[in-house]
Amino acid sequence: MQSNDDVWDCKKCDGVGRISIKIGRSDQSLRVDFRNQDIRNNKVTLEQLSFIENYKTRIKKRKTKNAKSRKTSKKQKNDAEEEKPDLPLAFKEMIEHMEGRDVKLVIQKQLTKSDLTQNNGRLSIPKARVIESFLTTYEKSYLDYERNRKGEKKDKIPSMIVSMLDPNLNLWEDLCLKKWKMETTEIYNIACGWNDLVKDNKWKKDQKIKVQLWSFRRNFKLHFALVKL
Repeated sequence: MQSNDDVWDCKKCDGVGRISIKIGRSDQSLRVDFRNQDIRNNKVTLEQLSFIENYKTRIKKRKTKNAKSRKTSKKQKNDAEEEKPDLPLAFKEMIEHMEGRDVKLVIQKQLTKSDLTQNNGRLSIPKARVIESFLTTYEKSYLDYERNRKGEKKDKIPSMIVSMLDPNLNLWEDLCLKKWKMETTEIYNIACGWNDLVKDNKWKKDQKIKVQLWSFRRNFKLHFALVKL
């Protein structure tokens, strides 16, 4: 006879001990059948109960593991959403006022000593660390060049004019964007006016300054927004 909680009761058949137990599960059921055993034998009963308890323990462990896995996946998803940065409202409003569009996060980094040293005079953007591609196909082709081999005459590195909003929402125009090809990597650099921006913001080379660099388009011209974190 089947009870309401989906557990089958014990029953005898032809005077021979027989226990048939059905353990309910969400996706399937297990029927444990013990034949030709004397149910009055305590050893057999303990063996049967041990089998059932072990099975229940395995099911419980599996459910616990699956629950933890789902919880971990959900936490990782939430963490990823929380880590996704957003452009500050003041910058959004300024870019909207400038009729800018196509806003992208280029890089998030801590300014290095070389970024803040007057002799270098540039903000470096390692290509490998770029989060979202911010150049058009034509711009990529224009900035690309072949490295000169030893003994060859050095050609002028191509550059393009860009503008930048600094952390105080001041607009700096006529900065230059270049791409330098090193032996094992490529680096974009914003120069020609970067030193003045650093000086105006009173940044020193020994300071630890973390920034986000965003790009946007204004009348198809490339602009940047530098957010201090």
